[in-house]
Amino acid sequence: MKLLSLMKQSDSASFAFLVVTFLTGTAIALQFSTLSLFLANDVHANPLLIGVFYTANAVAGIMISQWLAHHSDRGSARKRLIIYCCLAGTLMSILFALNRNFWILLILGVLLSSIASTASPSYLPLPESTANSNKKAQTCLPP
Repeated sequence: MKLLSLMKQSDSASFAFLVVTFLTGTAIALQFSTLSLFLANDVHANPLLIGVFYTANAVAGIMISQWLAHHSDRGSARKRLIIYCCLAGTLMSILFALNRNFWILLILGVLLSSIASTASPSYLPLPESTANSNKKAQTCLPP
């Protein structure tokens, strides 16, 4: 009976983990696939500025994700980091919905996007660290 209840808990945790990962990935894919059209049509940025935006986004994303990963690996609360990253993604979406100034979008949008993009890689070690902190020999993901 205990084994059956443990399997049900593991299945619900696996399902929740996979749903959150899927929804986050889908949101990122939808946002970045339409971003160049948004910058060109609504912000009226020329192709050079769109390239600058994507370059700044890539460079800032690498730097900020490395910095956040370093702090996460040193023992910071990973769940709190994921929540902050998702909040940054929400703020980024609100910023893009309400603002049409390219330079504000470049500075704040790239910063928030870089923080938000760290959420997805932070999900991957979470099941193992949760299982280790609970001293369980299982993880949320099936082998």
